[in-house]
Amino acid sequence: MNEKILIVEDDPEIAAMYAGKFEREGFQVKIAVDGIQATSVVGDFAPHVILMDMMMPTMSGFETIGVIRRLAPSLENSKIIVFSNLSSEEDRKRAKDLGADGYLVKAETTPADAVAFIKKLLEGSSMPKECVCPQCGFHFQN
Repeated sequence: MNEKILIVEDDPEIAAMYAGKFEREGFQVKIAVDGIQATSVVGDFAPHVILMDMMMPTMSGFETIGVIRRLAPSLENSKIIVFSNLSSEEDRKRAKDLGADGYLVKAETTPADAVAFIKKLLEGSSMPKECVCPQCGFHFQN
């Protein structure tokens, strides 16, 4: 696997934990600590997937998604996956309207779950709208 993932996360422990898991699974990983840093590295790094926290200092995830989708047309095929504890229907709709391709709730997602979700997304398999894994109980909504 040679896919690139940009993890946009202001908590260094969470960022390191997820980066380590994705690296062990063969991803090239870059971390951005906020939306401004994310918008400055996406063009050169050209990630296949952006794992986007929503509540960050300086520039929210919502704003960052909007900027990336408007100002980086070369990344139109990159997938943006929201990774947040904001989980209301309003938040999900707003993220989707801005160009997010999926939504993972941090409190319900382990690094292994996130890797599995993103691998399936990259394989191009049809992702169900909502699913709960019978083995581990992992819940995701697309």
